Amino acid sequence: MNRLVLGAIFVGVFAAGLVASMPLGVALAWTGAGESGLSASAVSGSIWNGRIEDMRLRGFRFGTVEARLDPFGLLTGTSRVHLQSRDGEAVLVKGRSEGLDGADAIVDLAALVLAMPVEGVVRLQGATVLFETGRCSKAAGHLVADIAHGKWKGPPLAGELVCDGALAVAKLSGSGAGAEVTLAFSVDANARYILQSRVTSSNSALRLALSLAGFEEGEGGMQRSDQGRLGT
Repeated sequence: MNRLVLGAIFVGVFAAGLVASMPLGVALAWTGAGESGLSASAVSGSIWNGRIEDMRLRGFRFGTVEARLDPFGLLTGTSRVHLQSRDGEAVLVKGRSEGLDGADAIVDLAALVLAMPVEGVVRLQGATVLFETGRCSKAAGHLVADIAHGKWKGPPLAGELVCDGALAVAKLSGSGAGAEVTLAFSVDANARYILQSRVTSSNSALRLALSLAGFEEGEGGMQRSDQGRLGT
């Protein structure tokens, strides 16, 4: 084995050892996690066993999160941060593709800061949303939502995540509580979203309440469209 090969092996082993012993805070800064909207009040531990206090991602508050990085991903230019909290787990991806991978978690709708004043939670089941060069490259997984608007608690909603051009789209639907509800939620690589809501019901009191809440009569039921930026 010549000196050039030995030198390359030495450099590779040294780089791997350097990455493996790196503090989590340094690794996150190195990978540019802040550019993806991740912030925290404190970061401690190593890339193998780290802790992020008061973690926020694009304005969403996750609280205290246990975190670890894939060191081999760092060597290839892609960071994969495994996150876990009492509400679930997911992998934050930054590199050629950016987004979330394999998320199994419960998200409080209040954390999304939607223009439409709704309450409730969304359960992510194997949810993946990745963008590449500003376009949706992969969207998959199942969503289940329990949503309330004012005093009206809507029926359970369920749907799938898919890519539609540059957008990641979730279409959820369900029936019950005297209504049929359909939600189409789309988001782009910059966290700009459009939420289209439709409720079909023969209940006059519910239709009046929806009208007062900004819904308008349209083809197929009462409709409302909202847009904004997640977490702001």
